[in-house]
Amino acid sequence: MFYIDNQSFGIFTTYQNTVESVVNYIIDTELPKYRGLETGNTRRVKALLKVLSQMVPYEVDITKLSTTIGIQRPTKTSFCNQLHSADHRVEYGGMKSGNFRIDEDLVIEVGGHDKTLRQVKEEAQGYVAADDIDSATYHKIPLWAFGFLY
Repeated sequence: MFYIDNQSFGIFTTYQNTVESVVNYIIDTELPKYRGLETGNTRRVKALLKVLSQMVPYEVDITKLSTTIGIQRPTKTSFCNQLHSADHRVEYGGMKSGNFRIDEDLVIEVGGHDKTLRQVKEEAQGYVAADDIDSATYHKIPLWAFGFLY
């Protein structure tokens, strides 16, 4: 049987609180200041860490992860990687329309071939990056085309 006395429990609790305070400081203060993370996205980063901390090591379930933080699975893996590798600034979450804001100018909604412009209709530079389409149409770009940015 495992037993923790009151003194050991107090030390463990203090250590746990210290680690939690440091992580919260990094997410709430340093990421927005030094990495340009929008303060509205700090909640998603914390949700991501919570999900990851509850998973068995080396078995990250990307589908569960993307569902929990509210971002589509293809969006996490393809779209962001391509834009980031081409030195674009990608912001996500906390916006009134679209999934992503690119270089503080373009708003992109990512989805399947039947995704409409409804989510970005109020944006002057709003587009849909759609999966399962072959060519671009008015404000609708094939998701695969972003692969050419790499």
